[in-house]
Amino acid sequence: MTTTTNIKARREKRKLLAEFAAESRKDNFDRRIPPPDINYNQLPSSSYQQYHRDFVSQSVLRELPELLKLAAFSELSSDFTMLDYGCGLGRLAFAFTNFFGKLESRHYFGYEIHPTAYAFLSEAYRDFPNITLISDPLSLRDSYVEIHHGAASSVPDSERISASQVKLHDRIKQKLDLQFSHSVFTHMYREPIVNILREFTEMLKPDAICVNTWFIVDEFAQSALRCGLADRELPFEFKEDGFYTYLKDNPLMCTAYKLEALRAIYASAGHEIVDIRWGTWSGRLPTQQISYQDLVISKPRT
Repeated sequence: MTTTTNIKARREKRKLLAEFAAESRKDNFDRRIPPPDINYNQLPSSSYQQYHRDFVSQSVLRELPELLKLAAFSELSSDFTMLDYGCGLGRLAFAFTNFFGKLESRHYFGYEIHPTAYAFLSEAYRDFPNITLISDPLSLRDSYVEIHHGAASSVPDSERISASQVKLHDRIKQKLDLQFSHSVFTHMYREPIVNILREFTEMLKPDAICVNTWFIVDEFAQSALRCGLADRELPFEFKEDGFYTYLKDNPLMCTAYKLEALRAIYASAGHEIVDIRWGTWSGRLPTQQISYQDLVISKPRT
């Protein structure tokens, strides 16, 4: 990036932060919109209007409607409950509360490990009785964001757990119609994924489904990667887990699993893969609109 581009980027960031600060002082400001300075997952925006639209549009216009369709949601159903595993700064929570308001028969559970995001969500949704938020302090080995930023949170190692020790079924008492995660298994080792899929099994209604996004390296994606046609390079292979990554020192920045490793993960967790729907990351034409990543729909084997 050139010096001129750097200067322009800094100016745009200062402008966006100033606009956000001005908006946040208005009586009608929506507290569900996170401050730009903590939103590390969203691309830079040149104005608050663009920032707001970028944050809410995908989840409101495509993500949640498509998920409700996959879960066979009916407005006539007496209840509907979902778990957003790795909910980040609450894009899907925003869409959920826009669709359902504070209706307690429609319940959203959000699990998020990053303290800043969890603190924001807890404040933003404190007046929503149908939103429940859960967190755990994960070991530094499993927290790619803390590794990437070079500083861990103030939680001591003795109070952290590994991702393979996450337990949710004893904390979520309502049975789920839908479990979803976006760009979470793309930052996890194999064993913790198996663990959490097994956890989901105990939490699901008989007809419920799990919908999780992945970077799947099948023959098509492998060919696209070799030709430089995918949206990323993945030069490092972690054979034991079965994934490729672009950062050797912090592999969880991106875990792209081989198709055979992914199938083995679901088999180990006792899940049947119902369908795989492709995203655009590898250069192929998409077969779903929920994510640019690949989508795996599963349910526990009966």
